Amino acid sequence: MGFGILLFGYLMLFTVGPQINETLNVGFDFFPDILGCILFYIALKKLSPYSKKFFISKYIVLTMSVPSILTLFSQVMIFFKNKPYFYYNIYETAEYIKYPIQFVFHVFLFLGIIELSKDVGIKSIVLRSIISLIISSFYYVAGMYLIFTQNVISSNQIYNIIGFIFQLLFYIMMFWNMFLIFSCYRNIIYEEDDVGNIDTKSFYNIFKRKNK
Repeated sequence: MGFGILLFGYLMLFTVGPQINETLNVGFDFFPDILGCILFYIALKKLSPYSKKFFISKYIVLTMSVPSILTLFSQVMIFFKNKPYFYYNIYETAEYIKYPIQFVFHVFLFLGIIELSKDVGIKSIVLRSIISLIISSFYYVAGMYLIFTQNVISSNQIYNIIGFIFQLLFYIMMFWNMFLIFSCYRNIIYEEDDVGNIDTKSFYNIFKRKNK
């Protein structure tokens, strides 16, 4: 139905890789965001018939792919030490742009999941989706606030503490959101995906595998 692909796409949002420039504090990501964008688009294309929110999210992903490509390109150029400070500015700008776009993406994604889970009557997923929406909104709003105030905070110690709390919030958000998407994968399924090639035109021809 698309939730399995969506889960793999979400894994790509993790940054896993070595430091490529300690001076600029830039690492290389073995799971580049652009791969996540591709998987998101494939998944949301499958989910689009079930909610207009998924349809909108699909096109937000296309916008999200632009800074993701710029981030990957600048990381490669910094790795090869080709005008590292110039490409660091591109890298930093792309990272800043990603925050508001990913914020809007998460809002529409979770609103779509809330709508779909209400239609199939799984209250637990509705509740988990609302929690995901709150945590993700707080994370991205806080992230955008930190971006615009990082030069205002005079104490490095305070900024490091805030950065640690922010990083902890990121992992909490990621694991909770993956738990939500996995719950959708386990509990919400299109009938023909489970039973076989059933020819049906029903807009919400979905049933619950488990009703928790």
